[in-house]
Amino acid sequence: RAARASRLFTAVAAAFLAAAVSAQQPPVPAQARAFARDSAGSFWTVVQDGEAFRAEKRGPTGALLASTTLTGAINAGAFDLAFDAAGNAWVLGAKAPAGLPEVALWKVAADGQSVLAAGGAGAAPGGALGGGVAVDAAGDVWVAGAAQTSAEETFALALWRFAPDATLRQPPTFAQRPGGDVDYGADLVVDPAGSLWVVGVSSDPAPSAIDLAVWRFDGSGSFVGGVQLWPGGRPAGYRLGLTGQGGTDDGLAAALALKSDGSLWAATSKTAAACAKSDLALLRLSAAGGVQSTTYWRDGAAQGATARGLAADPSGALFTVGTASGRSALWRFDAAGAVVGGFPRTLEGDFIPDQVVAANGTPWVMVSSAPTAFTGGSF
Repeated sequence: RAARASRLFTAVAAAFLAAAVSAQQPPVPAQARAFARDSAGSFWTVVQDGEAFRAEKRGPTGALLASTTLTGAINAGAFDLAFDAAGNAWVLGAKAPAGLPEVALWKVAADGQSVLAAGGAGAAPGGALGGGVAVDAAGDVWVAGAAQTSAEETFALALWRFAPDATLRQPPTFAQRPGGDVDYGADLVVDPAGSLWVVGVSSDPAPSAIDLAVWRFDGSGSFVGGVQLWPGGRPAGYRLGLTGQGGTDDGLAAALALKSDGSLWAATSKTAAACAKSDLALLRLSAAGGVQSTTYWRDGAAQGATARGLAADPSGALFTVGTASGRSALWRFDAAGAVVGGFPRTLEGDFIPDQVVAANGTPWVMVSSAPTAFTGGSF
């Protein structure tokens, strides 16, 4: 098992260790860790300011309206935002009450001025981290991520279900590829039928590679879709995410978006056999978890491109953010998934490359801790 350990395992393990060492790190400038837009058009962010974390509500132009502290939050795992029918914001993060990180939630009032409830998933034997959060039609809150469930240094995909009062409603559901080291849920959505879709990565023990994976769960959290790997019959030499081939892609980076027409899309990166660099990849998924179409974009400078965030606009357009040639990058896709514009290397300044929101046909990105309408250059 040690011989096939991947760089992904190292990255996930490092995230678990972050809780233990965060107090020893120098302060960092205030920076957004999550970014979303509610149904009323307000922007929400999770901001890290040194060792403190807060949720901020901002108006449609980005003006700050309210801020509240996320007590106990630590710098481990991903932060994410989702909203319930009442307009309350659910913040996914992590705490470490027993020394190891565990998944944590804060329910922030719709006005952004207070925390109505807070809860956690409880300790796993080796810790746990979250990747994405979503709220279903009944108001239950779902979190996808990974947990070390035994003394072995392996991580299973984990799906947690919380009640509207932030208490854990049922034991988590785990899924792990036989013989693999890491299964990690990086993002999730709830479709109109109530099914839960999780996108992430799964280690393949045979070639010691990391594959993009899509999991499907029913409305009760039961694992019904199996692990769907993309592409199912990929050409020899094509692998996804972290492959140990010297590529620059980030295997933890995968995002989902559910469009208003019900179609499900995923953004990630693919390592090409020809140059061992990563291509941007946009996939349209079928109701069964298969792939209906794919679009690739390659950096002309052959430095590698990654997709780390994805947002769907009501017009049908999709906006993806990530990196190209080591710079923050944004791409626009039309309703069919074709690239119609991209801005990888001509920006006035870099933005955070894993956060994007669609607002009335305009992509918004985060510059430090400020929502900013994107008006960058061209290819």
